Amino acid sequence: MMLQNQCNELPQRHSKQFLKTREFKRLSIHLKELKDKADAEFTQAQEKRESEAPPTAMQESLRIVFIKGQYETRMHELQHQLEISKKHSQDMLRKLQDAIDDNENRKKSDYQKHLI
Repeated sequence: MMLQNQCNELPQRHSKQFLKTREFKRLSIHLKELKDKADAEFTQAQEKRESEAPPTAMQESLRIVFIKGQYETRMHELQHQLEISKKHSQDMLRKLQDAIDDNENRKKSDYQKHLI
């Protein structure tokens, strides 16, 4: 009975993990859109500043490096979350397959006992 409960829980867990993965993908797309928007705003602000008073090349380089570092850090965090999500999904699928195999083996064993 406990194995049956676990077998019933696995598809539900897998569905939850699938939803989390889909949400992660949606958030990744949203993050890219925000990055593109920020890049466009950055370009617009840069053009405005250039027309007012040109900043020193060193200040602008440092600012770009800082922004790039922030995006790279966030990208690494999202990639790490994706790897964890994938591993969890694979574990859930493996456990589900094991439970299905155990259930099938038990059915075969019970069927053979009834034949004897």
